[in-house]
Amino acid sequence: AAAATEEAQSARQVAALVSADAAAEIAATKQRLAQAQAASAAASAAKANAVARCRRVEIATGPPRHWDCVVTASSSASALVATPPNQGLVRLSAQSDPCVWSVLRRMLKTDGTLLGVGRDVRPSRPYSELQLRSAWRIEQPAAWARYRGAGEQVGAEMSQLPSAHKHERGIERVMTREGAAKLPGSLQANVRERVLLHGTTPNSLLSILSNGMNERFSGTRAGTAFGEGLYFAEDAGKCDQYVAPTSKMSDELRQMLYGGPPPPGDLCYLLVCRVVLGQHARTQQQISQGAVEMDTGRPVFPHNIRRELAAIPGVSPPLHYHSLVVELGRSVTRYREFVLFHSERVYPEYLIAYQRV
Repeated sequence: AAAATEEAQSARQVAALVSADAAAEIAATKQRLAQAQAASAAASAAKANAVARCRRVEIATGPPRHWDCVVTASSSASALVATPPNQGLVRLSAQSDPCVWSVLRRMLKTDGTLLGVGRDVRPSRPYSELQLRSAWRIEQPAAWARYRGAGEQVGAEMSQLPSAHKHERGIERVMTREGAAKLPGSLQANVRERVLLHGTTPNSLLSILSNGMNERFSGTRAGTAFGEGLYFAEDAGKCDQYVAPTSKMSDELRQMLYGGPPPPGDLCYLLVCRVVLGQHARTQQQISQGAVEMDTGRPVFPHNIRRELAAIPGVSPPLHYHSLVVELGRSVTRYREFVLFHSERVYPEYLIAYQRV
């Protein structure tokens, strides 16, 4: 009897141990299942976020709704590669596009007493006004997608900047701001997008319309006093210093712009561009004068480099300034300038032909 009792007790102990092991295994299995479900939910959420972000980028990089060009809405790929005829130039007029025409005409307003004055101006007869003669909107989906993609990258970098390193000094009141607000398509505030002007010649214009702007050609005409980049202005008077009034142009450009003979008289050409300024540096000095940043006193450019701006101090990992604003003072007495060193952050949206009168 005693043996039987002991055997039964041992059996109960074994059963208890087995039951405890089973319970532990069940609990561990449930925990693993819960972890797997959580991981699956996280993966699904990450996938959904990635899809949503891709969709936002797709929408952002897609052609603006006010463009005339027709793209296939169901295929973003075809939309990005479709290039309309004549390099996407859409002729505008005061009758068909009165609001845009009025804005572009006002962007040519400048101090007439300063026109034709300066070391960069080519000799010409006296004039005191810039009058709009023709205008085009440039609709190039692939170039637009590149520009918006570059803006997304700048936006991501801006989000990494501590608040102490973010400022808009010098770009809060760009002279073109009122006109830009009346043009179709809003500006992106988070990347400090602005509308600025760029004067050019017929020879350069054909290349820009065909291949886009290229900072690697900087200095071929106007020099590189503030770095080897693309130069822009907020005042048409500054751009007028770098144009070449002429009635002559290549047959290819004439056909692209006018489809026949251009209007009579010598014409000058100016591009109205969207630019992503991002976090900018400011200076009043040329490179030859040892250009330093106005707010930090540090050099604007890294040592012996003129194609890229210096890193923003106190930011890790290193992040370079996105643009350079040349302020009035010291060697700059009449017009401010804006310099960008990455052409993908520029989109020439309108082309203006004007006459000096």
